[in-house]
Amino acid sequence: MVALGSFLLAIYPLVITLFLYYSFDKLETRDFKLKFDNLYKDVNVVSRGRKTILFFPSFLAKRWVLMFIPIIVGDDSGMQFFLLLNVIKFSLIFYSWINPHVRERRYTEYFNDVMLMFLAYCMLCMTSFVQSNKVIFYLGFAFLGFFSLMAVMNMVYISYVLYQRYQF
Repeated sequence: MVALGSFLLAIYPLVITLFLYYSFDKLETRDFKLKFDNLYKDVNVVSRGRKTILFFPSFLAKRWVLMFIPIIVGDDSGMQFFLLLNVIKFSLIFYSWINPHVRERRYTEYFNDVMLMFLAYCMLCMTSFVQSNKVIFYLGFAFLGFFSLMAVMNMVYISYVLYQRYQF
């Protein structure tokens, strides 16, 4: 049963991608938007082409891959970090290629992925690769600083979007 659930989770982004790809001509119709708008909301599908429909499925696939890294690799922390950093780098390159959002949102996505890489590097330095407890202690503050910066910047961006959306 677990294998079936894992299989369904793995093919879910593919099913969404194929559905949106074959329904591309109907994406801007009112009836289709009412039913399936959440699958491509905030993505410039019409002006940027068919490849933009890959954003949400790739976003889901990235999250599932990140979740399954410890399960697949096991206790090998070096391989876990290697896969984590490469998944983040690949997703950043892929996001740049599909270019699904307007400039402000795109910069926010870039910022979040770069900050995730910084956080992953900080976590890597907090393992047995670094022998000095003093360095690990100071890297903990760097980790908290990067995380706080990312949280504050995202809250500012969300506030900006809400202000733009609900101006009186």
